[in-house]
Amino acid sequence: MSRYERCAYDATAIVQIVDGLMIVRDDARRIRWGRTPGGFRLADPWPDPEEAGYVRQWLSGGNRVLVIVGPRHAADAWPEELDSPCAGKYLTGAAGQGMCEVGVEPLSWVRDCLPGGTGDSSAAGTGTAPGGTAGNGPGGAADAQGDWIRLGNLTIWRRANTRSLCPHELYEARRRSLSGVAS
Repeated sequence: MSRYERCAYDATAIVQIVDGLMIVRDDARRIRWGRTPGGFRLADPWPDPEEAGYVRQWLSGGNRVLVIVGPRHAADAWPEELDSPCAGKYLTGAAGQGMCEVGVEPLSWVRDCLPGGTGDSSAAGTGTAPGGTAGNGPGGAADAQGDWIRLGNLTIWRRANTRSLCPHELYEARRRSLSGVAS
């Protein structure tokens, strides 16, 4: 059993494997912090090379991955938390009241995780992908639930909703991903 395997749905995990499906949440959870004697500092964003290799190995084995892309990819940080060698790997902006906003580029990690390093992670922003299919989320209308994109064994679900997934929504997403249905 890998470190990502879970018996039940864990809404806080970045990556987990449930019933043979790897689920990756591409949102602000990818921002990682490290504890230092002076407080918290930015650490390398998810995935690091080992984690990317694990996803690549999973896909190379013929297994499926469901990527749930959330609408928020940023978090607030104090300027001193940006004093880190990893800070250049994040997008930054002003958040007000002395705070800064740090973020990750959605799907920026996908190309490195695909077997052979192929794929175009920028295609996900357009709603279509080379060799893939696009459609609506499990709830129907694309503007309510988000868009679906399939790249081989990789399914990307771009959610428009900011609330956490309910277990029944995850079950439906899992069913669609494993059955190959993208619309």
